[in-house]
Amino acid sequence: MLVLTDNVPRSAAIVSPSTAWAPCHIGDLSSGDGALWRALGPSDRLWIADLAVDDDSSFWSRLVIIDEAPESQFDAVRELYRSQQRLEGPVACVALTGRRFHGHRERTWVAERGNLHLSVGFEPRLPAQQVLPALTMLPAVAAVDAVSSVTHGAVRPGIKWVNDVLVDGRKVAGVLTSTQTRQTIVDSAVLGIGLNVAHAPAVPATVFVPEVGCLARCHAGRSVTLAEVSWSLLRELARHLERLRTAGPEQLLHRYRNGSLVLGKPVRIYDETFGERLLDEPWPEPLARGRVERIESDLSLRLEGCREAVTKGRLAFERACRRLGL
Repeated sequence: MLVLTDNVPRSAAIVSPSTAWAPCHIGDLSSGDGALWRALGPSDRLWIADLAVDDDSSFWSRLVIIDEAPESQFDAVRELYRSQQRLEGPVACVALTGRRFHGHRERTWVAERGNLHLSVGFEPRLPAQQVLPALTMLPAVAAVDAVSSVTHGAVRPGIKWVNDVLVDGRKVAGVLTSTQTRQTIVDSAVLGIGLNVAHAPAVPATVFVPEVGCLARCHAGRSVTLAEVSWSLLRELARHLERLRTAGPEQLLHRYRNGSLVLGKPVRIYDETFGERLLDEPWPEPLARGRVERIESDLSLRLEGCREAVTKGRLAFERACRRLGL
């Protein structure tokens, strides 16, 4: 794996401090690596290292570590694929901190140093009908498995539909998926994962995210390092991608359902464009409400008493709505 960074001392948060770095100029890089660095790097100067990794981590051809990203790496990698830029194999990008990070529908994500901000890009070249819902599930399932792995099963996160990862009711991670399809084939995919490792950012409580947490606030997660979580997540992503490629989406759907926190729970579904409205402002009626009976293979929800499946929207647990006075 080729590793590129703009800050050797800071990169020790992810790779070994004994890593042998060599100074480099952007003009010395290949076309694909040069385009990747221009999209992510703050200057023309960088350092590179050839890192020996285990079999699962070897799926990733490039790892870019940026000390302070000037913009969302998820957006930057997505735009590279949209411009049809050829990259040197699957790429993983870590920002130790940064600006203009966001979640679904551009909702602000606070990027604090000590937490994980990971974006990965790859070319599935698989039928869209087969894998599009699976690629939405994949980063959430991988985040659940990575946290469980580094805590030896002591911390067991769950998934709040569609893309939030919670521990003890507190949001510790959010994920994004963006795909580009050509005819019937998924040509490229970018996954973004923000995972609170050392810090729980101070954000106002809403019915959608009543509380925010981090691994350091879990007894079994206090000693977990950013490097451990990063490499565990890269391995889980690679493992699930390989299974998706060879065995199809069924096992991933099974893991998503098993990790779901919404099955059997009373919920409300609001329009997905609905922002973080203050609780003392007028709220519209939810699009749907009821107990979640099942999650379909396309990730739509079946609610008790609702004739139509819920295919999109923002989910709030009924108990959170009542606790906050709605």
